[in-house]
Parts: sequence; C-alpha cells; structure tokens
Amino acid sequence: MKNGYGLVILLAASLALMGVLAAAYAQIRIAVHARGAPSIWGLRIFLAAIGIGVGYVASLSFAFYGELISFLAFVAGFGWAHVPAAGILFIKAQRGEYD
Repeated sequence: MKNGYGLVILLAASLALMGVLAAAYAQIRIAVHARGAPSIWGLRIFLAAIGIGVGYVASLSFAFYGELISFLAFVAGFGWAHVPAAGILFIKAQRGEYD
C-alpha cells in the first residue's frame, strides 16, 4: 500500500458517506414539499441525473488513484450534488413549511 493511500481512502469514504446522507435526506424530503406524484418523481429523477453527471465527472477526475477511489468519488459526487436541495429543504422544514 502506498504511503498515505489509507488516508485518501478514509477521506473519500467520509465524503461519500456525507454525500449519501444528503442525497437520502433530499430524496425523502422531496415527497413532503412537492405537490403531486408527477412533480415528486420529476424532481427525484432530475436530482438523480444531476448526481450521476457530477459523480461521473468526479470518478473520471480521480481515476488515476484506482478503482476504489474512483468509485468513492462517484458516490461522493452523486451525493454532494444533492446538498443544495437538501439545504433548501432543511430550511423549509425548520420554518414549518408544508408540514
């Protein structure tokens, strides 16, 4: 194992975990804030498509580190693409909108 490679894996896994939590929160809260099933699924598909795009670019950017880091970069990119939506939905939940 290369020197410092374990730290890179730990950092990538941490970022991926935070991204997955943000993605899960956003996907769950969309159902509360969107009106109607077509709107809910449209938003979910839109966010997932953006996440896949960001994750793909992230995985290409870190491909030289190996397959594991590239996969973790994809997961992190997918999740972090949901952070703005998760933040907005969190603020709306704190305000009590749509509850």
